[in-house]
Amino acid sequence: MKKVLSFVLAIALVLAVAVPAFATAAPGTTEIVDPARLATGVTNKITGQTSVGTLKVTVPTTNTVILNPYGLSLKIKDGVIDNDNGTASTATVITPMQYIKSESTSKVKVSVVATGTVGGNAKLSPTAIDNTDTDNCPTTNSVCLALVWGAASGTEPTAAVAFPSDLDSDTKHVVLATRASEKTEMETLASGETAAQYMAFNLAGNAVKAPATPWTAKDTVGATLAFTFDLVA
Repeated sequence: MKKVLSFVLAIALVLAVAVPAFATAAPGTTEIVDPARLATGVTNKITGQTSVGTLKVTVPTTNTVILNPYGLSLKIKDGVIDNDNGTASTATVITPMQYIKSESTSKVKVSVVATGTVGGNAKLSPTAIDNTDTDNCPTTNSVCLALVWGAASGTEPTAAVAFPSDLDSDTKHVVLATRASEKTEMETLASGETAAQYMAFNLAGNAVKAPATPWTAKDTVGATLAFTFDLVA
């Protein structure tokens, strides 16, 4: 009886070893174990995706500029004269600070095409005006107007952007004319994925105080600012 039982166990062991172990194909794959299928093969279908990240840039579309050629003390609030609630200013060009805000998932390069506008007898000057130099000061109703901006910051800047003392230096400004002036990559905003990034800008300048033709309310200056943006990896 023992010999018979040993023989049965031996046969069972041989069968267990002889039976091949077939592994289960991983999801998304196909195994070929039949030679007859080699010629037919397997089709792999590839689907496409495109990632553009998140682009979110907030840009102001309107602003005001007050020309104050005589340097009078004006009370200004939100870009308009407000004698009741305004803050006093004697600047010859007064514009509220504005901000470009980026909440994009990558860096954003900012460029601008700036075009000055004039009304009445006002003219735009390519150079700063020195009212103390009476021999060389223009006699026309001239204004030196510039777009100026501040460095990108993780928090909204509050300090005013100053009119540059040297208009010939490569600082962050564009002197405006009635023809378009382009400034590419004027600023690069860091990724705003975790915290919004800002660029501050406004208009600044100076004006002839005593032109041959006195200033009137019809003599105005302004600008059109066309901003464009490029994503940076």
